[in-house]
Parts: sequence; structure tokens; C-alpha cells
Amino acid sequence: MADCESTALEHALVYVSLYLFAVRIGGMLCERFKMSPIVGEIVVGAVLGPTLLNWVPYSSGLMLVGILGVQLAVIDAGLATDMAALKSLGPRGLFIAVLGIILPITLAVVVVMAWGGKFLEAFAIGAAIAPTSLGVVAKLLKEKNELSTPLGQVISMAAVFDDVLSLILLSFIQQLANSKATTWDLASPIVFAFIFIAGALVASGMVPKAVIPMMNKVTSSKQGSFALFSLLAFALFLTFLANLAKTSFLLGGYLAGIAFASVGDIVPDVYEKQVKRIMLWTARLFFAATIGFAIPVREMFKGSAIGLGLILGAIAVFGKFLCGVGTYPKLIQDGPAVGVAMLGRGEFGFLIAKEAFNLGLVNETQYASAVWGVVIPTLLTPILFGPVFDWRRSRMEAKGIYKEPSHQNGHTNGHTNDDSNGHANGHANGAPKEKGTDEELKSLHVQESPHVEASS
Repeated sequence: MADCESTALEHALVYVSLYLFAVRIGGMLCERFKMSPIVGEIVVGAVLGPTLLNWVPYSSGLMLVGILGVQLAVIDAGLATDMAALKSLGPRGLFIAVLGIILPITLAVVVVMAWGGKFLEAFAIGAAIAPTSLGVVAKLLKEKNELSTPLGQVISMAAVFDDVLSLILLSFIQQLANSKATTWDLASPIVFAFIFIAGALVASGMVPKAVIPMMNKVTSSKQGSFALFSLLAFALFLTFLANLAKTSFLLGGYLAGIAFASVGDIVPDVYEKQVKRIMLWTARLFFAATIGFAIPVREMFKGSAIGLGLILGAIAVFGKFLCGVGTYPKLIQDGPAVGVAMLGRGEFGFLIAKEAFNLGLVNETQYASAVWGVVIPTLLTPILFGPVFDWRRSRMEAKGIYKEPSHQNGHTNGHTNDDSNGHANGHANGAPKEKGTDEELKSLHVQESPHVEASS
């Protein structure tokens, strides 16, 4: 009996290994054609995953690893943001997030009802195609070395607020299916989300005062390990509280990163050196498994779902592009970049669509159409992201407002570009890089090319 179990595990290991190999090949082919590897990773996951060929064993485990990868990426995004930036850029990020939720839902409600759907069906579909994925945004910003620029921070904050709003929408939809739901049932997700955010921000402000004295008591050779352990423990604690508050677990990781960004250079340095090796494949599995496995390929290609699905996809793209107006008065320069960044969809869109279907709020055709509305911008984002941000940089260079900042280590919150808001947190004098670090960063699609500073 034990021998049979051992043989089954060995076979599963072979299949998982071949799947991981296929994921990397898919990413490399996209890189070959100057596209983000995310596109290839999602396609491979959708084809080999449980909804089509069902070729990959332990799919739930791989999806869980992918969720770990996106949480690590979100913590990294938090480390690139300081508290001062959060206070000054947060309102703009919230405004962009609200626009990015309201516009797609409004347009979807109009279209679905014109297609013969009822209001609740239309609202559920709109809620599914609206959410931006912070995991997708963080990965793409990292690829373009924009994660710690003011514009990158605004986009990250907007994506975080978007995630919170998406969880509120999910809770709202769940209550809509409950005929006995009270007004408090509908309002409680909003109340708990804001209580959690306020409490976490207060706790985050106290973290440097608590951690720095303790870190100074540790020998210099152990300070990096102590800082990393403290960061991950705090992130785990906030993630747990976020789940209790019925808000996005990613919010816990993001706020933990922000809190430890103020501790000193050692935190982003050690995170870059130690966690990036884990983040490499876990982040790939977020796209290849967590997102790819959630795409119901067979249902999507039924004729009745394609027509409405393509229209919803166009709405999902157009609605998010419009939220670029939140960059006014630098609308022409920064608007397209914000619009294309906020296009990125992910786990919450699929989750809301699936939950609406399970609750009977939408039928199978509407569910498949909603998935089209999530998949189209998800695949389009990494294709458009690089060209749009490159155009923005070239435009700034032509106007003479782009400055080459000096090469700093890892996360750089000291912005020098005249077109930035000048948030200087001082991550500029980090420890010297290990030999080979540049090559390792390239393998993570995190080339240490000069930052393109931005305006919010």
C-alpha cells in the first residue's frame, strides 16, 4: 500500500515538474516577442488546469502557493511606500480606485439590462469585471522599475483600495442573495474594513518605535534576519486581522510593508536578497495557477457567451482607462499609464463571478460572459503596460523633465525627479550588493535600470 502511494506521489511530482517547465516556456516565449511573461503563464495555466485538460495534480495546492506569491509581492509594494507618501498620495489613489469601480459597474449594468438581464444580474456581472488585481499591478510595476516612484505608489494604493472595495462588493452580493439580510448585514463589510484600516495604520505608525530599539540590541550580523522575521510576523498578524474584518488579506501585507519601510534600509535590502528567490516562482504560480486555473475555458467558448463577453471585455477596458482622469492636471502624461495599470484583473474578479453563479444571481451564460470581461483586460494589461510606460518616459525626456536618478540599492524612496512629489524616505544608502545580484534581479524581471520618476 505504501509503495502504491509512493509511486503515485512520484508520478504527481513528474506532472507538476512538467507543468512548471511549461509555465516557464510560456513566459519565455512571450519575452521573446517583447511581451510580459504573465500572458504566457496565464494561458498555460488555463489550458493545462482543471477547467480544460485537468492535467495538473494538486491544483489547489499550487493555487495556494500562488496566493503566497501575491502576498509576498504586495509586501514588497508596501516596502516601496512610506507613511508620508500614503498620507499625501492616498486620497488621489482612493479617488482613482472609486472611479475604477463605479465606471465599469455602471456601464455593465446598462449593457446587461439592454441584453435582457435583470438589475441584480447586471450588478453582479459589473461587480465581477470591475476589480483591479494588486498582484498583477505590483508585478508589472516591478518589471518596469516603477514600484517606488510616486506614480507607482499612487497606482499601488489605488489597487489596494480597489481590492478593499471589491471585497465589500463581494460581501454585498452575498447578502443580496439572502432574502433575510438586514441593513446592518449590507453595511457591516464597509464598517469593518474602515475600522481595520484605521487600526492597522495606527499600529503601523508604532512599529518603527518598537522594532528599531530591539534591532539595535541584536548583533549586526543578525539584524537583517531579525528585521525580516519581524516583518513577516507582523504581516501574518495583519493578514489574520484582515480576514476577521472580512476585508482583503492583501491589505494586511501591504500595510505591514508600509510600516517596515520606515524602519530603515536594512528591511528592503534583506527582503530583496532573501525573499526574491521564493517570490520568483510563487509569483509565477499566482498567474499560472491562482488565476489560470480559475478560467472556465469550456463555458467561455459557448456561442451564447462570446457576444456579451466581448462587450463586457470592452467595457472593462474602457471603464478602467477612464479612471486615469484622477491624474489631473497631468492627464495626458500620467492618465494612460494609470489607466493601463488599473486594467489588470485577477483573483477577485473570478471569485465574484463564481460566487454570483453559485448563489444563483447569474446563469451559466452570464457567468461565462463575466469571465470574458475579466480575462480580456487580464491578458491585455501586460501587453499594453510596457509600451505605454515607455511612451510616457520618452515624452518626459523630450520635454526635458526626466532626470536620471543615481543608482541606489533596491527600494529607493528618495525621489529626485522634478516631475515627482519629492517623497524622500531615505532608502538610498543601503548595504553593498552581493556579487551576482544584478543577474539575479534580471532573472526576476526586475532589471535595475534607472527609475522613471513620476507625478501623481
